[in-house]
Amino acid sequence: ANINIDSNNVISASGGSSWDYSTTEVNTGQKWINGQDIYCKVFIPSADMSLSGNQWFTTPFVLTSYNIDYIIDCKLITEAPVSVILSAGIINNCLALNSPRSVAIASTVNSAIILLYTKTA
Repeated sequence: ANINIDSNNVISASGGSSWDYSTTEVNTGQKWINGQDIYCKVFIPSADMSLSGNQWFTTPFVLTSYNIDYIIDCKLITEAPVSVILSAGIINNCLALNSPRSVAIASTVNSAIILLYTKTA
């Protein structure tokens, strides 16, 4: 939206959709293919966790109050910094993760699990 080209041929745009990553649930302002709002939440581990390759791991993050309908994306950011795309699900109302390879998750602010999802009505 609002694309401009100045006298020096510099292109700029404003009015696009953005949001801040937060440990509090955030409506991203984006829509899923069915028109539902997309939400984002960042989880910071309070204890070290270790994922074994291709095995589900149930985290201590309880998801009951988020009314998650569909998980769109889940990424792990680690201290390296390395980003790993994870499979995510809900097991016993907790966030469950599966990684294609073994990975350690440190309990620091430099490690984070970023979850994008839609909510039930």
